[in-house]
Amino acid sequence: MLMKWRLVNIPEVLFFQEGPGVRKWQFTDSGVKLLNVGNLNDNQLNLSTTSIYISNEEAFGKYSHFLVEEGDLLIGCSGIVVDKFHQKMAFAQKSDLPLCMNTSTMRFRCLDERLDIRFFMYVLQSKIFTNQLRKLITGSAQLNFGPSHIKQIQIPLPPLPVQQKIAAILDAADAYRQKTKALIEKYDQLAQSLFLEMFGDPVRNEKGWEVKAGEEYCSEITVGVVIKPASYYVEEGVVALRSLNIKPNAFDLSNLVYFSKESHSTQLKKSILNESDIVIVRTGNTGTAAVIPESLSNSNCIDLIIVRPNKMIVNPKYITYLINSKPGKKLVSGKEVGGIQKHFNIGSFKKLLLPIPPKEIQDQFVESINIIDQQRLKLEISMIKSEELFQSLLQKAFNGDLVS
Repeated sequence: MLMKWRLVNIPEVLFFQEGPGVRKWQFTDSGVKLLNVGNLNDNQLNLSTTSIYISNEEAFGKYSHFLVEEGDLLIGCSGIVVDKFHQKMAFAQKSDLPLCMNTSTMRFRCLDERLDIRFFMYVLQSKIFTNQLRKLITGSAQLNFGPSHIKQIQIPLPPLPVQQKIAAILDAADAYRQKTKALIEKYDQLAQSLFLEMFGDPVRNEKGWEVKAGEEYCSEITVGVVIKPASYYVEEGVVALRSLNIKPNAFDLSNLVYFSKESHSTQLKKSILNESDIVIVRTGNTGTAAVIPESLSNSNCIDLIIVRPNKMIVNPKYITYLINSKPGKKLVSGKEVGGIQKHFNIGSFKKLLLPIPPKEIQDQFVESINIIDQQRLKLEISMIKSEELFQSLLQKAFNGDLVS
């Protein structure tokens, strides 16, 4: 079926535009929001994740031709992990406006009534697009592309009713994914609410818990491999966790690297992880933390802070839920170092003051959290299945096997 569909160059059917390179000195605290790659996550546009604006005068003057319109398809086009590209796109809603394009972002708008924009969004997520893109860009770890690359890419153009049918099927599969994800988020919110109810705000510490520095309640604080870890990578071996694998109180094991068993037990043995260790992100989403489960015991890690708490004083899950909470993130950010690229290092954690309630109260909290986590795990398994279903349908759509 696919071979019978007409192929067209993207400029034939779509208007596309990359954002301008707005300089830091032009940023303001109010005015018109500037779009950022960080606003595009999980196929949603969330403008609350950044606080960068330009003045109304510049937005509606010098940059007026970069103002986003309702229905524009927005994508990130720079510094994106290849395997996550499909998550970095979303449609602009009326409630998002006014909004100005910025560097590392692009927008698309149909020029031809023969093309359905939602069908095109799924084309962007397919191998038809990404395989062409990989051949045009340099490097494989991250996507960095612009209009010059887009001009060279061809997309299939089946009859409009076929496009609409494909888009409708994939919309339904995506809705299933999003519903499951929303339920997972509700469990996360429940856990955070339980934490605040039992322990209060860790910044204000209105319940008057004893405060301790990290070095007072940990038996060891170290850091994972930081010197050219890629030189140790192998196809199969011991899991080496990276910052992209660490989520708040959880792990994303979809993009793993491995060390050989020999290097793991010799040169890299200082960063071997044990069950109940806490791993904390140093750079990027600084402070994001999770507790190593039994299934990841004896794995390794790269550029992560490794914390071994004294279990007579603290429950590891209490610490991760504390520093992953919104108030806890404020405590972490107050200890960050560096300029543009912020870091949270060993010294920062050693001096980080946290409220430490009696151990028995921490344990009561963790007992409740474990019940929540059991339900959350079931949803995560369902999420994996929904993702597999979506990817299967996506592949069938562009193999010509989904609709006739």
